Formats: sequence, C-alpha cells, structure tokens
Amino acid sequence: MINPNSPPSARALALEILAAARRKGESVEDLLSGAFLRHPRLPRQERAFLLELVQGVKRWEIRLDYIISRLAAQPLKKMHPLVLHLLR
Repeated sequence: MINPNSPPSARALALEILAAARRKGESVEDLLSGAFLRHPRLPRQERAFLLELVQGVKRWEIRLDYIISRLAAQPLKKMHPLVLHLLR
C-alpha cells in the first residue's frame, strides 16, 4: 500500500516532467527545479536518479525514438504521448 505522505517515486516524477515539457513547451530544467521544490523530502538518491532519468531520456530521445519506431507496430505520431514517454 502506498503511503500518501511519502514523496512520489523518481520514475513517476520523471514521467510527469517529460510529459509536461512536451505538452507545455517548458524546459526540463525548470520542471526539475519545480519538482525538487515541491518535494523537499525526496531522498537524495531519488533526486539523483530523477535527474539522470530525465536528462538521459532527453539526451537519447532521437535514438530512442528511432529504436521504438523500428520495433513498434504503429508510427510514433499515432502513439499516445504517455505510451511514448513510458517506452523512452
């Protein structure tokens, strides 16, 4: 059972940040800063993982999209954005 008082996982925050960056056109750096401010109790290890996860997806996005496009049954443009973010 998830404790509602505990901070969200780094993976959940990364998905939220990447989706917001795509949807709103905001920089991931600004969104990461906002996430760190909203979740001051996020453990240092989770903060580091969140930072690496988001920056890694952005760094490798073109290559990841190419790989996904070669393996997926449908074109990337037809995929639901949330599914694409999860696959990345």
